[in-house]
Amino acid sequence: MHIVVDAAALAEAAPSVARVIPNRPSTPILAGMLIETGSGGVSLSGFDYESSVRITVPAEIQRPGSALVPGRLLAEIAGAFPPGPISIIAGANEVELSGEGTTFVLQTLPVADYPALPETPPVAGTIDLAEFDRAAHQAVIAAGRDELLPIFTGVLLDIDGAELTLMATDRYRMAVRSLDWEPADDQAKARLLVPARGLAAVTRGLLPGSRIELGFDPDPTGVPTISFSGRSRTGEVRQTSRLIDGAYPDFGPLLLVEPDTTVRVAVPALREAVRRAALVLERNTPLRLSFEDQQCGLTAASSTAGRSSITLPTVNEFLAPERVDLAGFNPGYLIDALSVIDTPYVELAITERQRQCLVTGLSELEGNPDVAYRHLIKTLRLAD
Repeated sequence: MHIVVDAAALAEAAPSVARVIPNRPSTPILAGMLIETGSGGVSLSGFDYESSVRITVPAEIQRPGSALVPGRLLAEIAGAFPPGPISIIAGANEVELSGEGTTFVLQTLPVADYPALPETPPVAGTIDLAEFDRAAHQAVIAAGRDELLPIFTGVLLDIDGAELTLMATDRYRMAVRSLDWEPADDQAKARLLVPARGLAAVTRGLLPGSRIELGFDPDPTGVPTISFSGRSRTGEVRQTSRLIDGAYPDFGPLLLVEPDTTVRVAVPALREAVRRAALVLERNTPLRLSFEDQQCGLTAASSTAGRSSITLPTVNEFLAPERVDLAGFNPGYLIDALSVIDTPYVELAITERQRQCLVTGLSELEGNPDVAYRHLIKTLRLAD
């Protein structure tokens, strides 16, 4: 194989592919990045049996072929070349990369031993890149990280015609984001459980203002797979992810919160107040939010560090016959929710009976909540 590729294209594509290459692969062959020539240029691929990335960039093909090189090393050296063309020549056991005054020689891995990448499922529809990127980050933040409970490490993509809903939960909080997309079939219905870790990186490096093609097979005969395809500045990007096996619980009824108290406040002010008040808290100690007529008090106390108290102006409404004016929160969960709210104001709808708080955004302090994104947090019991 002998190809010539632009240094900037290689420097952008190689690190994007390397993100799916494991630090400690289960087998040495998975440490490789596959370089293959084709009619559209040269493709760089990485695979870890769970997810794959293939990026095709323009190249001058002097001699077609393929090579498998240490992927993370290639990602590092790709950015070491000066601007201009890079010649890549593959021999029997080595690959030589040479540019303006710079040459690297890498040992190769056996191409024949590299596993076949998953087939890309048929395109099921397209979605705006920016919309999907924001929705994915709003959902992923609530996904679990305990690999012993794999279902909760995923984000559920619930497709119902032209509506796409992303849902994630770690059992202590839940994020639900609904948005429109353009399905190939207006009657399409599917529930796809995608690993949260990979979903968060799907849009990385893709062209702003573009659209993503989402693909899945409604009746797969092999390993259930979802694909995301788009374009970067350097070429075409195709990503696949193996779906998580298992039935996702129906958490929809939990979103039907009947609040005892609602609190409306500016997002930046509340986020900063929570951060500052929680500085004295020990691990697993709740942050107390108390509500007066038109203000919210945040208090925190630690037996070893000290105490804190902050007061914010708010718009409170007490809806229960017995006034509910105190709630306990995990401060990290509350900051996470506030960090992905797009609007300038937020409403906290708190119910004592269900021990829950529904967080929704507000464009105006006196406006209606934006239910396109809902973030549910379990409140904590407070000692008397």
